[in-house]
Amino acid sequence: MVKHGIAYLDVEPNLIRETGFHKDRSKVSESLFSLSNEYMGVRGYFEEGCSGAATLRGNYVNGLYAYALKDEPTSYRGIETRTHFMVNTVDFLGIELWADGERLDLGTSSFSSFTRCLPFREGKLTRSFVWELRNGKKVKVSFERLLSLSHYHLCLQRVSLESKEEVSISLSFKTGNPLLTWGDHAYLHEKAREVEKGLLCYETENTEQMAYIASSLFGHGGVKAERKEIQGGFADEISFVLSSKAVFDKAVAVVTSRDEMKVDPREFAVGEASYGSTHFDELAEENAASYSAFYDDLGLEIKGNALDEQGLAFCLFQLHSTYRGLSGKDNLGAKGLTGEAYSGHAFWDTETYCLPFYLLNDPDAARSLLLYREKTLPLAKEKARKLDCRGAAYPIATLDGREGCTLFQHASLQLQPSTGVVYGFYHYEKTTGDFDFVLEHGARPILNVALFLLSRGGYAQDGRGFGFYGVMGPDEFKMMVNNNYYTNVMGRFAFEYCLRIMSALPESKRKALLAEEGASESDLEDMKKAAASMYLPVSKENPDLYEQDDSFFELPHVAIDSIPREQFPLYGHWSYDRLYRTDMIKQPDVLMYCFLFLSKMSQGVLRSNFDYYEPRCIHESSLSPSIHSILAAAIGEKEKAAGYFSFATRLDLDDYNNNTGEGLHLTSLAAAYLNVLYGFAGLRTDGDLLEIDPYLPDRYESYAINFLYRGRRLRLEVGKDCTRLALVEGKPLVCRVRGKETTIDGTLSI
Repeated sequence: MVKHGIAYLDVEPNLIRETGFHKDRSKVSESLFSLSNEYMGVRGYFEEGCSGAATLRGNYVNGLYAYALKDEPTSYRGIETRTHFMVNTVDFLGIELWADGERLDLGTSSFSSFTRCLPFREGKLTRSFVWELRNGKKVKVSFERLLSLSHYHLCLQRVSLESKEEVSISLSFKTGNPLLTWGDHAYLHEKAREVEKGLLCYETENTEQMAYIASSLFGHGGVKAERKEIQGGFADEISFVLSSKAVFDKAVAVVTSRDEMKVDPREFAVGEASYGSTHFDELAEENAASYSAFYDDLGLEIKGNALDEQGLAFCLFQLHSTYRGLSGKDNLGAKGLTGEAYSGHAFWDTETYCLPFYLLNDPDAARSLLLYREKTLPLAKEKARKLDCRGAAYPIATLDGREGCTLFQHASLQLQPSTGVVYGFYHYEKTTGDFDFVLEHGARPILNVALFLLSRGGYAQDGRGFGFYGVMGPDEFKMMVNNNYYTNVMGRFAFEYCLRIMSALPESKRKALLAEEGASESDLEDMKKAAASMYLPVSKENPDLYEQDDSFFELPHVAIDSIPREQFPLYGHWSYDRLYRTDMIKQPDVLMYCFLFLSKMSQGVLRSNFDYYEPRCIHESSLSPSIHSILAAAIGEKEKAAGYFSFATRLDLDDYNNNTGEGLHLTSLAAAYLNVLYGFAGLRTDGDLLEIDPYLPDRYESYAINFLYRGRRLRLEVGKDCTRLALVEGKPLVCRVRGKETTIDGTLSI
């Protein structure tokens, strides 16, 4: 594996901490120290600024978005011409600090003892340093920041100043100035301001969403601030002589028109800000209690390797912060609320990588993710019509359910978002046992996906059967290929699951649904025929080896270990067409199918495909390492599995792909969690019975984890001397342990 990380953070299991300022890693740190509470997210930027350091000052609200100003020209039908993206809001945490006439700027000021820390069980970001003034005086400056989980409209900020000598201080807390999105344009425009109330009102460009931002400042010790109107907003300004310690708490409340409140959103925002500014400690304690309860419920412990412990705890912190099914209106963006590289879009990996985490820990949140796809079905049907197809084609990238990708090779050729939705409902059924939910909320989306696939595919002239032509599979280094194995086999799966759903519906409901969707019983017969005759390319020499597409085995080979680290990410250093010329693959493709249906894979199939495709994968996608780790574990390659796991858990912490500064890879963080259960614990949840076959990697002393399955809570503990599976809550469960059918009722040593 040619890639390696750049480690600069302290290694501690339950927090990330930067000791000493690493200016060259400034933008990476902004991503790593990001905070979210699902409603909004704030990057870990410096309130006071740092001239000369790379930065992306980002404050985002889930679902607040806009469309590009103009179409991208095309003369071809069916290609999306205008993208949409998450809007960067306003800089509501900006601070200007002067001491004895000298302005604080970490790019030019002298300072020492710099540290910033984010404890995962608290969710509060802290930063401090000693500012060394030119006149010889010293001021200790401390910042604290949190996003409330209970009062999720609130972002709280605390500034503390300490000095043993008298220092003349001028401090300005600024609220306002829309931040730039997509280069040099701000898509949020001020509509009104009420400075006395500390309220600013904005509207998004071309989507007409309103955002109400209110702030309130509280000075401990009775210090009063003067509010002044400034360009783009207002500032709370304070001047005083610091002789010991001064503490100021600022609260910012953000409310949008998406909240559909019964009260005036302006008044609500002002009230929340006022409350937050005087309840910093109380809200911080509530956050700590919530995060601690989350970790306690997971019960996840990995002992013996501090790097992996920290990496996994970080992944879980960001997952819980980013999505809990709060509103039911949003999906899980691939970057969460930590950056703008993916425009805030959700991708097909929501159902394949993220959904399992929630299925095994928070089924309510899992249902919210699936209901999002049901709610956006009309827009998926609209996309299918643009592609001259029936049914529904779900977007490769979206915020509101519309296709947000203007690159036709992704938006038009990748069918895995649609098959991923079907798999999401299927996997929900398998892990929860709640088939009624699937029938009620999944039947219509699943039918429409199957109708789309039926019209998108076709029969080969040489009699090979049904297949999909001119597609791009999960490996995005191969464009316009025929019979991509993953696409074909997932198409067959979608047909078969659709037929199962239709047969489970009462006849009257089935007929009504078919009529409403412009379908008929003959369409179901056509799906049955297409599934039975689906062409799946395999090696002529080894039938266990699946060919990624019709011509993959013919491609020239490239030695991926010969590519220098400096050339990553390849998209930024290689010409675009160069990516398509060899057998190098971006991320798991055939292996992705093996992962989704692990319970059905023989050792021969897993071994043949892992041995062939693993050396050809460059892991240009953050989704890649965990899948390789899980499959390596499945075939007994335990050392390789552990190596890939470390790669996955620390992909962002150590910036393996040179792109952490653009935002975190949330779907990859979810995959790191799956790595423990599906890899080391040998969990299989895609079949009719829960399967488990755990082992202990050599690098660990032990590990333990809790998870939910069909209404039961189970706990697995794996150590050097003993492995136990316990039913913590719920009725006895029949499952398959180490290949043998067993009933779990209490604690079982395995």
